[in-house]
Amino acid sequence: MTNLSHEQARRWIQDSHLAEEDRLALRQHLVSCDECRAYAALHVHMLRNLPLEAARSRPTAEQRRAILAAAGRPSPLRYIWRPLVSTAGMAALLLFIAGLWLTMRPEQGTRPVVPDALATRLAPFMTLPTRAPTPDPRGRYVIAAVPAPSLAGNAIGEPLEQQVVVYLPPSYDNGDRRYPVVYALISGFLSSGGNRYEQLGAYARSAMNLARQGSLEQEVIVVVLDPINSLNMLNHFVQSPVTGDWESYLTDDLVAYVDGHYRTLPSAESRGLLGEDYHGLPALLAAVNHPDVFSAVYLRQPFVLNPGRLEQSVMMTPIARSAVINLLDEIAKLPPQAGLALMRDRLGDVSMPGGAHAAISYGMAYAAKSEGTAPYFEYPYQDADGQPDPDIWRRWESGLSDLPEKLQPHLETLRNLEIAVSSVEGPAAHMSASSNDPAYLSEQLTTVDVPHAFNVLDKQSLEEFGEDILPFFSEVLASEP
Repeated sequence: MTNLSHEQARRWIQDSHLAEEDRLALRQHLVSCDECRAYAALHVHMLRNLPLEAARSRPTAEQRRAILAAAGRPSPLRYIWRPLVSTAGMAALLLFIAGLWLTMRPEQGTRPVVPDALATRLAPFMTLPTRAPTPDPRGRYVIAAVPAPSLAGNAIGEPLEQQVVVYLPPSYDNGDRRYPVVYALISGFLSSGGNRYEQLGAYARSAMNLARQGSLEQEVIVVVLDPINSLNMLNHFVQSPVTGDWESYLTDDLVAYVDGHYRTLPSAESRGLLGEDYHGLPALLAAVNHPDVFSAVYLRQPFVLNPGRLEQSVMMTPIARSAVINLLDEIAKLPPQAGLALMRDRLGDVSMPGGAHAAISYGMAYAAKSEGTAPYFEYPYQDADGQPDPDIWRRWESGLSDLPEKLQPHLETLRNLEIAVSSVEGPAAHMSASSNDPAYLSEQLTTVDVPHAFNVLDKQSLEEFGEDILPFFSEVLASEP
């Protein structure tokens, strides 16, 4: 220890003009005095955070007070009064008092609401009553990115994160109640151009508002799956080595995500599944295979292959055959990755005939090639004017046909489901399904004594969704006790 006192050492620490001998004495003192060494470190820290005024080398009075206060010495100005020394401090105190009065005063009619601009300025000081956001009377929708591990291993590079649209009804933001959920596999209404997720969201919102104009027993959350995959093809939501296990994505990945992120009723009794057109039979089979996930299913104009139906379908017209065969011939001359790129390009081309587009997506779902390279599926025709290969033809037929064989093992589960089937006739009918398809499916359900509703309608997709589909689910799905 040197002869320096703590007080002298601290004065020298604050002085930047020490003589050389004093500087040496201070260094020796700091080596042996932990207290003054800590004070010196604090002094350096304070100077770095409180820059010196221009043209001055000594600490300002304010810096000196801050250093002394941090070292434990009393300041001549009490902390509580420091805000009063500036106009800004006085204004902050007045705002604080005004806010305290607004919050604490007794109720006299309606409490005044602080304007939004003023509330923003007061936010750093305290929480004040502000105008609650007004929920959209139409409800709102969210575009969510959902992890999709069930699609791992697909051959076409389908991403393992999928976009879905989640529609939340108007009352969702006004409380903490939980809601039934309808999962919708829809197709055919999307217009070219624009954001299809915005289209899906607007579609679900419009349908719910149409339903609310009628006799809707309860509001529901609606989850609309993306009907288009990474090759710009229609998703079939079945298990395929080419496009991925879409059924498991629906029943496992997506349901778990929605239950984990929204106020749902997480039980099969409160979940329904809508399947439209090509998605009709896959929706029914998904509900049958997972009775612990879904308890109700609505099939809108389901596409099924009754006897002789495949040959008459849009997938096998001469135009479709020619377009598919030409594409397959081009791909055969290319390496696998180039073949995939060509398919992605052609399937995104609006000039591709609709029947060919439908045939390629159907083939990848139900007639996949084992090697998993472009073109990824087998087509019954090698020549547009020739005869189909009987084995490949049988594979194509088995995809959405053989209803007795598909239904028979699941009769008990089918009888416990709430099922509705609609046949759409007139201008509203979709070109890929005919009025005979739903009727044939209804006949097969009746044959095995499966109760279901069967309705023949002449309504557009949106109109039926709002006036028939949502009311059906609203009635049959369990609500919050």
